[in-house]
Amino acid sequence: MSDLTQQIQAAQIRAGEEVVMANLDPALRTDAKEVYESAAKRVLITYRDLSPEELALINEAKALGEQVGAFIAKLRLHPHGTPPGPGASGLLPPPLDQRWVSIGATHLQQGFMEVVRGIAQPQNF
Repeated sequence: MSDLTQQIQAAQIRAGEEVVMANLDPALRTDAKEVYESAAKRVLITYRDLSPEELALINEAKALGEQVGAFIAKLRLHPHGTPPGPGASGLLPPPLDQRWVSIGATHLQQGFMEVVRGIAQPQNF
């Protein structure tokens, strides 16, 4: 989709919003503006129309990504270990290697983005 087409679509959305807002009760304008702004943010211009099944797959991938993100957060907050018991050497286990945790997190994020892109098949670069 060309920049001109995107600009035209954006202008049409703004013009439609202005017409609706001008005819709306002033008490409701704030709520309506928030609804329009929220809807405008959900428009993905470079994506084709997705089927309900594709949207469900993307939502499932996003939910799994949230679960993985929570696991990564848990790893980042992992304590050094519990104090050793009686007869132990007195040394704490080494902390987790946060460099590798971060590398893993980056690769997992990239993987989820690639899966979503595989489902959505955007028309742009």
